[in-house]
Parts: sequence; structure tokens; C-alpha cells
Amino acid sequence: MKNNYIKILLIVILVFIFGTVNVNAKTLCKRAKTLHTEICNQTDTSHACSSKHTTGRTITYGNLGTKGVFKTGDAFDCDVNGDGNYDAESERFYYIAGLNTDINYAVLVYYNNVSGGTPSNNTSFAYSTDGWPKVTGPVTAKLQLPTTTQWKNTALSNVTRKIKNELGTELLDFSYDGSAARLLTYQEVSACGSGTAEMEGYLDNCQFLMENTKYSSEEQKYGYWLENPSTSTGRTGVEEYAYTINGFVRSTNGIAKGTDIEDYGVRPVIEVNTNEIEDCIVDPKKEEVVSVPDTAASVSKIILVNAIICILIGITIISLNTIHKRKRN
Repeated sequence: MKNNYIKILLIVILVFIFGTVNVNAKTLCKRAKTLHTEICNQTDTSHACSSKHTTGRTITYGNLGTKGVFKTGDAFDCDVNGDGNYDAESERFYYIAGLNTDINYAVLVYYNNVSGGTPSNNTSFAYSTDGWPKVTGPVTAKLQLPTTTQWKNTALSNVTRKIKNELGTELLDFSYDGSAARLLTYQEVSACGSGTAEMEGYLDNCQFLMENTKYSSEEQKYGYWLENPSTSTGRTGVEEYAYTINGFVRSTNGIAKGTDIEDYGVRPVIEVNTNEIEDCIVDPKKEEVVSVPDTAASVSKIILVNAIICILIGITIISLNTIHKRKRN
């Protein structure tokens, strides 16, 4: 009988240990403490940053935000490569929206375009060299996204996605297999866009989407590809086009040929479980947020609850032991 009690006690100890280990999920993203800036080097008062800022003025991207509040444009530093560092320069992301297919995930867009998975604001690639975005999806652009080896600390919630047009109509299934990220969508951009998507100035409320583009300097590319092929009615050869973010005209551009290799780059988007984002949980139904308890306090409560459970189990064991002894006597 003594051995049985020892076994039960060991079970109690294991319950406590496993109940408190990993009570806090890994932290993939932490709220940024500083914001990225660029100098407005454009001079055209009708386009780019110089339409909103004086030439030579500093542009600040994103928001530091507020603890417990999660809004479009909030800046986060994410340890995507798993080295334990949250690099404010090269691992900067911006919250854009909640994932429409899973309320437990947030969509964060990278601060820069990439080439072979590494930051690059002066390289450009086609959406699809096959020339038919509506049929192929972003087969060429995908090749530049960070791989699951490069960004081993993050993964898409589902590597197979429904590619949609600007109206939300599903066109094809597309696999991002091997990639740790995907492209931003036309629908996600609407979280901060104002007015008509293809009209100049649509992105004025979301400057963070135009960091490292021709928005600030002629030396950089116009922008980057969105995931969506363009199927706007009345356009000749519509199957040839895909949507982009265009920093020069500050809007989404639906008249970029998918084979264009001169003007647009590839910008990664990651999908992060809200449990892996420091001090924030998103409520996609509300587009704002949602207060969250302090992490340390949450852990303390969990430990306390587990301790109480263990004490109750211990009391039960002692009681059973006492009853057993009385019966024997």
C-alpha cells in the first residue's frame, strides 16, 4: 500500500510540473521600442512622400502602440530566425489585420522587400514569369520568400491558400510549401486603406506599407506584389495583371503585368498565433483590441491553481490513508 501512495504522490508532482512548464507560449514577437524612419527625398508635390511631407523631412513608420491594444500599423520585432534576438532593424514587422480564416492568428507584414529571403529594397521580380497570374498564382514571387530554414521560428497556419481576385472570388489553390511567409492580400490592405483602392492616396493612412519603396526615394522600387491577380472587368488582357502596393502613387495598383521584372519586389507576410505576441491578443471581430492580463500575473495564477489542485489531491490521499488505517485497526 505504501508503494501505491508513493506512486500517487509522484503523479501529483508530475501534474504540478507539467501544469506549470510552458504555461507561457514562446514569444515570437515583442512590441517595438523604437520606430523606423526614412528621409523624404522625393520632390514631386503631387506624388510619393513629397505630396504629404516637405522634401528632406523625416518619415516615421508605424506605431509604438499601447499595451493591451492591437491596432493596424503597430510595430513589432519578431525573432523569425530563432537566434533569440529581436532585431529592431532587420526583424521589424507591422500588424495589418487578423487572419480571416483563423481568429487565433494575426497577420504581420515585413518592413522591406526581400531577395532570396534577405532584406533588399532595390531588387525586383516577376509575379509569374508564365504571364498568367489568374492561372498560376505568384509562382515566381514565391521563390524569393524566406524559407522555413531561414525563418525557422515561424510558419504559415496553412501552406495551401485560396488565391482570390480583388472581389474575393476564389481563383485557384496555391501552395507556399517550403516558405515561412506569403504575400499580402488586397483584402488585408483594406484594413487601413481609405477611399478607392486604385486611386492615388489610398494608402495615406498606412505609410508603414510603403517603407523602403519609391514613396521615399527614386532609388527604390515602386513597391511589391500582392497575392491577388487582377480581374477587373473591362480591362483588355486582364489575365496578365496582378495587384501591387505602389509607393509612388500611394495606392494599390491593379495594372501591373505579372511578368514585370523591373518595378516590383516581394515582401513577406507572416501569420503569428496571438499567444506568441507579447502582451496582445487580437479580436478580429472588432478590429481593435482587447486587453490582456500581465504575463507574469497570468503565470502566477496558473501556478497557484495547480498548487491548489495538488494540495487537494494530497489531502485526499492523506484522508484515504487515514480511513484505510482505521479499517485495519
